[in-house]
Amino acid sequence: QTQIAEVTGWPLGTVKSHARRGLRSLGHRLNEFDALMGLGVVHWARGELRPAAEFQLSALSLARELGNRVSEAGALTELGRVQAAIGRFTEAASALDDALALYRELGLPGRAARAQAERGRVYLATGDLPSAARALEHAITEARNQGAQTDEAYALAAEGAVHLAAQNTSAAFASLERALSIARSLNV
Repeated sequence: QTQIAEVTGWPLGTVKSHARRGLRSLGHRLNEFDALMGLGVVHWARGELRPAAEFQLSALSLARELGNRVSEAGALTELGRVQAAIGRFTEAASALDDALALYRELGLPGRAARAQAERGRVYLATGDLPSAARALEHAITEARNQGAQTDEAYALAAEGAVHLAAQNTSAAFASLERALSIARSLNV
C-alpha cells in the first residue's frame, strides 16, 4: 500500500481506505483481517503505537465477527505486544492471557509458547521478575517440546533479559548463548 501511495501520489490513508473497501466489497474478509493486522505492524514499525493498537483492535473485532479463533488469538497476541509498548500493561496482560488460553484450547502449543513469552516480557516490564521467570520457563519448555526452535530462542532471549534485570549475569549469559546458538542453527 505504501508503494501504491508513492506511485499514485495519493495519501496513504486514502490508499488504505480504498484497500479496505475493495477487500470488503469482494467478500474477502480474511484478506481484510490480514490487511488490518499488517497495517498495525506497519504503524508499529513506524513507532506509531496508538494507530497500531487501533488496527489490531479492528482485526480482533473482525476475527471475532468471523468466528476465526486462530486469527483472534493472533490479533490478541499482537494487541498485547502493542499495549505493552504503549505502557498499558494491564490491557497487555489481559490480551496475552486470552491469546494463550485460545492457543491452548485450539491445540497450538507452539503459538502458545510465543504468547507465553510475550506475557513474560510484560511481567518483566512491570518488575515482577519471579512471574516473568516462570512464564518464560513455561514458554521455553513448551516451545522445546513442540520443536518450535524460533519460539524457544525468542523465549530464551527474554529469559536472558529477566536474569540481567535480576543482576544474574552468568544466567543471562547462558540463556542468551542458547538463544544465539538456536538462532544460528536456524539461520534466522
